[in-house]
Amino acid sequence: MTGIERARKFVSLVKRMAKRRNLNMFIVTDGASATLNNGNKAVKNARQAHIKWEIEHGFNPNEEYGNE
Repeated sequence: MTGIERARKFVSLVKRMAKRRNLNMFIVTDGASATLNNGNKAVKNARQAHIKWEIEHGFNPNEEYGNE
């Protein structure tokens, strides 16, 4: 398993745990990110900053891991 595959698996696990516990979250690792947010301003701000970074560095901000 590559580092990116491990990162994506980890992000998926964190998102599933947050969903079961009804928690807002934003996670970013080498090669993967995910968001689960029901209005938390800090989570929204972190994700917006990451979207800006992704666009500036040629990544697709709509590609998200952890979605079932």
